[in-house]
This record gives sequence, C-alpha cells and structure tokens, in this order.
Amino acid sequence: MILAANKVLEIIPQKAPFVMVGNLLQAEENELTSDFAIEKDNVLCENGVFSTPGLMENIAQTCAAGFGYLAQQNGAEPQVGFIGSITRMKAYKNPNIGETITTNIKVVTTFESITMVKGESFLGDEKLLECEMKIVIAG
Repeated sequence: MILAANKVLEIIPQKAPFVMVGNLLQAEENELTSDFAIEKDNVLCENGVFSTPGLMENIAQTCAAGFGYLAQQNGAEPQVGFIGSITRMKAYKNPNIGETITTNIKVVTTFESITMVKGESFLGDEKLLECEMKIVIAG
C-alpha cells in the first residue's frame, strides 16, 4: 500500500458520504490499483449489494486518487476531474456489503486534458465490472 484510505481523502475531491475508494495500492504513470471495503451505510448499496453505478464511481475515484498522488509526487497539486464518457462497460456481478474489492486502472492514452483509461474491478480473482472511461481534468 502506498497511500492509506485516510490520506486518499486528502487528495480526492469527493467527501463523505460519496467516497467510493479506499487504499491506494499502486500508482505508476500508466497503472493504478486501489481497494475498497463495502460498508453497510454506503449510499450506492442497494439490497445488500454495491450497485453497478458504485463500481463505475469506484473506477473514477481510483483515477482521482492515483492521478492526485502522482501529481503530488511531481510537486504539483491534485486537480479536479470528471467523467467525460463511459464505454464498453460490462457488468458481471455486484459485491456484497462486507466484501473488499480491488480495482485496476490502465491508462490507454492521454491527449491534453483527457485521459482514456480501462478500468476493471475484482472480488478476489472474479471480475465484477470492466469499462473504458474518459477522464477530463478541469484545470
């Protein structure tokens, strides 16, 4: 782990109750990894499971945490970004409350303020969701 969940909160723009990322496990220029424990009071849980929109938000917040961490490592301030689009999304399964997911991000390409990523969420070895996401940095 390179950044504990409480430190992640210092670099992402989201605040409780809309935090959907935990510890930052890896942050390299082209690859990011986080984990996230699903708690019963999570606003994106429905009927005891973490929703598909929650999984997509987790991917976006993993990007925010990873890009923010990398910016700090380079002496810059983390910047605010937003989801520009989501494509090629496939949802396979939703995790239950009490489970911890791992999310992997691979940077596909960057052009000016737009970064295309491929995100995948897992429960152990089981893939939960995959998608491509355009992240636009508003700065």
